[in-house]
Amino acid sequence: MKANLFYCGLKGIAFGLILMVTGCNDPVKAPYGGQVDLLPASQYPNISIEDPILQKWLVFSPARVEPPFPQADRPVTVTQPIRNISDQGVAVQYRFEFFDANRTPIRTNTDFRLLHLPPRTELFMEATAGETTAREWRIIIRSAR
Repeated sequence: MKANLFYCGLKGIAFGLILMVTGCNDPVKAPYGGQVDLLPASQYPNISIEDPILQKWLVFSPARVEPPFPQADRPVTVTQPIRNISDQGVAVQYRFEFFDANRTPIRTNTDFRLLHLPPRTELFMEATAGETTAREWRIIIRSAR
């Protein structure tokens, strides 16, 4: 009787192990799911700095956007003042991105441009959207090192 229970238990464990091994062999290989971004698109900054050190050295005045209201016949031009507040020169690369009213990127975004910022000096970054459908913009800044 005890031997029957032992063999029955052993068979149950073996069956469980077989199920575990074959059950873990996922033939479909589903992709990993993404996470929801809790930052609303309306609160995403217009100026995005990729290097934390640059965040300490660069300051910005309000951007000038022309025309101030969207117009069907004129593309948007953005002029963004930038100032290096450190005591040493800084080289950065920047790129403008433009979006339509649905926050869809416009395909004519600019390439990265090089900008040398002397110490304690203000310069201007400027770009014009390639299409008249642009309503929003963003600048991505990274170190040129």
